[in-house]
Amino acid sequence: MKLKTEKPIFSIPILDKEGKQIAIVKACPLSPKELNEIILNCKNIVWERNQRFEEPNFYEYKIRKIDKTILSWEGFEDENGKPLKCDFENKEKIFALYPNIIEYVLDKVEELKLEIEKKVEIETKN
Repeated sequence: MKLKTEKPIFSIPILDKEGKQIAIVKACPLSPKELNEIILNCKNIVWERNQRFEEPNFYEYKIRKIDKTILSWEGFEDENGKPLKCDFENKEKIFALYPNIIEYVLDKVEELKLEIEKKVEIETKN
């Protein structure tokens, strides 16, 4: 059986209300190792009664996951019509101002990843 050893890169279209494509986002699912690294690095240190505690920083986790998942995009422009560079700062801005776009991309990546896993599962059963 042939197995892919490279992570898939998905092209996810962003559509307007009429269904017309207005942008495209290239994204890939994260490996368990990448997710674990993000989790380990997204903690706040809290001191209480001279004891040190680590609390998860959910915002930091989410934005780091977004940064690693979204590889590039085309079609996003600023208010002056200039193309937005696909960098950490702009990913964070889009997430803050338009979280539904980012959530849609993350959900689509997960959905496509699960489709691939199901195909592999079916092939291994046969």
